[in-house]
Amino acid sequence: LAQARCEVQGSKGLPTSPLVPLGTGARGMVAAPAASEQRASLGSHRDKWIAVLDLGQHRRETQYDTYVWREIDNATLEHISQLVGLPRAEADRRPPVAAVEPLPLRHPCYQSKQGRERLRRLLVTVAKWKKVLGSEPAFGLFCATVLAVLETERRAFRAIATLYTNLHLDDYFFPRPMESAKLQISPAKGKGPVLRSALDEDCARLWLDVLAAWPDVAYAFSRHGREDLFFELVAAWLLSLFTRSLDLERHPFTEYLPLLDRLVA
Repeated sequence: LAQARCEVQGSKGLPTSPLVPLGTGARGMVAAPAASEQRASLGSHRDKWIAVLDLGQHRRETQYDTYVWREIDNATLEHISQLVGLPRAEADRRPPVAAVEPLPLRHPCYQSKQGRERLRRLLVTVAKWKKVLGSEPAFGLFCATVLAVLETERRAFRAIATLYTNLHLDDYFFPRPMESAKLQISPAKGKGPVLRSALDEDCARLWLDVLAAWPDVAYAFSRHGREDLFFELVAAWLLSLFTRSLDLERHPFTEYLPLLDRLVA
């Protein structure tokens, strides 16, 4: 994932540090393409994903139908509703769950209640498939991006499930600790060799890459004793497949999609 991100940034002439959000070069904002150009680009990416992930209507799909009608607990439903910024029903007398910070849904399709309802239904179906994923904010941003491209909940769910399997994301969300003989980097000072999950391993590898390629960036964290912040940022990017770094106020949505193209392929 990290290599794909750096390669895409490099191809656009942008800084390739994993700490530089995609689209925010040293000179700041990039001029946005015309609306018609963005629509054409979005349609091109949609067609490509449908073909590569075999999401065409000709294929009979049973997995989505299996999960969409299953029941789910009320706490998870309310958690997801808060994630997508939908208010609690006035007639709901159940005790409220802990407050959840809404996702930063800045794509135009989520500026309406109907758009957020569609995303809520998708995340609920994802939670019925794998409960942890539907209520995980980082993965929710990834799901929102996929739905914005593919438009329908059914296609989006199939794409999410396929990519989850192809990219072995179980290793991130359902970690099995493993001993690392090579990487002895720890976000917390003073710790020796520890058991690491796959997410910890990838964050540590990125830290070593930054030390080798951009030592000044690593020093900026180290001199303040905040290596832990680096690990938190990178973990959030990996769990969201880099959608956490997307800033639509500074960069067009379609300029981010070539990175996801590499993950889809």
